[in-house]
Amino acid sequence: TIKISMSFIEIYNEKVRDLLEKRRKGQAELNPLELRESPDKKVFVDGLSVHTVINYDRIQKLIDAGNAQRQTSETKMNEKSSRSHSIVQFYLNQTHDPPQPDKRDIECVLTIVDLAGSERQSKTEASGAQFDESKNINR
Repeated sequence: TIKISMSFIEIYNEKVRDLLEKRRKGQAELNPLELRESPDKKVFVDGLSVHTVINYDRIQKLIDAGNAQRQTSETKMNEKSSRSHSIVQFYLNQTHDPPQPDKRDIECVLTIVDLAGSERQSKTEASGAQFDESKNINR
């Protein structure tokens, strides 16, 4: 049996947020999540949603939904500039049922990272909150 699932987060102003979280009515921002370490020394995002994917269309819909929630803003250099780093992870699990002594179960994670651009402050003409936000991008 093979199972594939995925998650999608952003790191924005030093806060980790689940881009696939469903916002409640009237909820202005995504909830910040905490990084934790399990007893076996694995780092994970506490409260992160993981979604089963069975085909390309489902993956594309989830990526589109996550991208729609990313922090972006217009600068003098870009009409739509990403203000956050994002991480998409695909989890692949293969198990043998019934278990077979000569075959091992396989578990792996594929991680794709999109780093926010670090545009020169003088060229973006950023000021105020947008200037503070851009200082955090590559901290």
